[in-house]
Amino acid sequence: MLSETKKRIPAHLFRMIKDELYELVLTDDPKGKLYVRDSEKIEEGVSTTEFVVGYGAISMVKKSESMATKGLVGLERVDLIREVVFENGYYDWGCVVNDVLPNICKGNARIPIFHFLNHAKLINPDGSIINETELSGGVLSRLNITPISFQSQGWDKRRSETVPEVKVGVNELYLAYDFSFFLRMMPYMEPGLIKRDMGELLKILKKHIDEAMNTQVLSSNFCKLVCIYDYIKNSHRY
Repeated sequence: MLSETKKRIPAHLFRMIKDELYELVLTDDPKGKLYVRDSEKIEEGVSTTEFVVGYGAISMVKKSESMATKGLVGLERVDLIREVVFENGYYDWGCVVNDVLPNICKGNARIPIFHFLNHAKLINPDGSIINETELSGGVLSRLNITPISFQSQGWDKRRSETVPEVKVGVNELYLAYDFSFFLRMMPYMEPGLIKRDMGELLKILKKHIDEAMNTQVLSSNFCKLVCIYDYIKNSHRY
């Protein structure tokens, strides 16, 4: 019986776990060392699991609570970046495109837009935009980007020409160099290679997102790579 179970976790620690788990359930977005795992996969990684907390009957409230706890007005660039990587948001996509993106695009250079345009059903199968003239200037100016738009034309471009892995694939480049250099070289990889290796790239983005978004020397190039990922995956141009 539960009443006879010896208490093993201090109350303050359990409250912290409960708060973290609550946020995790709302987003399905792994943070730190907490992970969401389906019940069918609960035995995976058992050697590194310290405790398991189960939950149920969440699907009906997940959408409403997500919207309530993360109002559209409060969305920031980091929220958009995380949404493109984890795809867990439950938003009014039209409002994101018309209200959120215009404000965020004003002060930030690297903002992914195609994921949100897709969810708002504003991209045709051929990559053209529906009601393009109704989009705000900040969003509109990002519609005409090309792979070259993500490339600097200075030292990094010259350096990329001497890095053979740039012409091989995402995983090869990632394994050969440190993460900072990987981020700087990825814009010079052919879009076809990136599309081929999209699954590997997504794993890398998920693995490093917390570190990169909290490290000044990494965050800008990480956001640029998420924009490249978003462009190739969601623009319907590749």
